Amino acid sequence: MAKKRIPAADLGAAPIGGDLSASLAALHEAAESLAASTARMTERTQQMHGLVAGTRGAQPEAPETASASSTRRPEPDEEARRFYERLEQTGQLIDVNEQTDLSALPPGVTHVRRADGTVQRIGFSASPYAKG
Repeated sequence: MAKKRIPAADLGAAPIGGDLSASLAALHEAAESLAASTARMTERTQQMHGLVAGTRGAQPEAPETASASSTRRPEPDEEARRFYERLEQTGQLIDVNEQTDLSALPPGVTHVRRADGTVQRIGFSASPYAKG
């Protein structure tokens, strides 16, 4: 089924050979308006990120408010400490020394803490499926 072509004159377009200066003026006005909108959006984005002209490269200053501090993620050390604390509470993390036989640990133990304080994940297989 072929589409019916609508002549350009029916779409409200300027007739061929008509006054192009009015069309060019309208196009120029639209381009200026777009440039102004882009400049405003760029300025707002820079203000949101604290990158006001002349301070490029400076760290943005975040206002300290109650709502901002309540949604902030905890520091990585604090997050790790809470994670390890939870593993200890559930029996998944235990302290070991050099003489500890890791293969003799209960199956629920998933992490061990070495004498130097490092925590290591144990009993992890790269594939959950046994090859056989």
